[in-house]
Amino acid sequence: MYQITRDYIRTGNSRSGQKISKVRFIVSHDTGNPGSTAYQNWNYFNKQQPSASAHTFIDDKYILEIIPLNEKAWHVQYNKPTDNRLFGADANDAAIGVELCWGGSINFKEAYKRYVWYHAHLCKTFSLDPRKHIVAHKTLDPERRTDPVDCLKRHGITWEQFINEVVKEMSPKGSIAYQAHLESLGWQGKRKDGQTAGTIGQRRRLEALTVKLEGSNAELEMQGHVEGKGWTTPRTNGEIIGTMDEGLRLEAIKIKCSDHNVLYRVHVQSIGWTEWKKNGEIAGTTGQSKRIEAVEIKLA
Repeated sequence: MYQITRDYIRTGNSRSGQKISKVRFIVSHDTGNPGSTAYQNWNYFNKQQPSASAHTFIDDKYILEIIPLNEKAWHVQYNKPTDNRLFGADANDAAIGVELCWGGSINFKEAYKRYVWYHAHLCKTFSLDPRKHIVAHKTLDPERRTDPVDCLKRHGITWEQFINEVVKEMSPKGSIAYQAHLESLGWQGKRKDGQTAGTIGQRRRLEALTVKLEGSNAELEMQGHVEGKGWTTPRTNGEIIGTMDEGLRLEAIKIKCSDHNVLYRVHVQSIGWTEWKKNGEIAGTTGQSKRIEAVEIKLA
């Protein structure tokens, strides 16, 4: 996992503030300016304000988002037909533009690892398939552009290898383990990777829950909605959400993770299993006085 730095340029020609209605794909670029770092590009676009831009610049030290991902950047010419043919929209209106910084004193290996990771991160965030929804700038504008294909080739990497590495990066690393504290039973044994924790058909409330990522350094954050108390403060990996020995039901949960899609669902009194939730969505009910009876959690 790498840190993402969000340091947005001022509004102007490079950053209009216009919104992207839905992110449909990613356009991969390289800067074409050997040796220019992520922050040197930030400085250029912030001060010079050309009628061009990209959302993110990546070098060996920074993954630097200079335009919010819900805003348009000007990274592909509008009069190119391929983006509409492939994705049904102009890239500037529906895609994230990602630039790879290379050359000079930039450590390409480190920059490239961040580049791969960030593409995987975007695919997870926007529910995209790397094999379908990542396209090279060269593909969209072959008469004028070769990026990032030629840059990657210069370092012995084919476009197919790059996509394969993004796919690999998206694969779940490690596993997720959890335990439920139940009315009159106390703590159950540990469950993992989609197994059921809790009980079904026993009318027994689930009172507390711990969730822990194993074999991963990603950051996990959880909250529980407790009878009579509302939402708990955020808890991290392995900490308890809910209560013990107070006779209070856990009514809803939400979980999010910095580097994985965590899927979770709960079995609710008189309702049954909810749909699978992810990325901080609420699983369960609030304001209905219904207990959670069981939970299942897995990595996507």
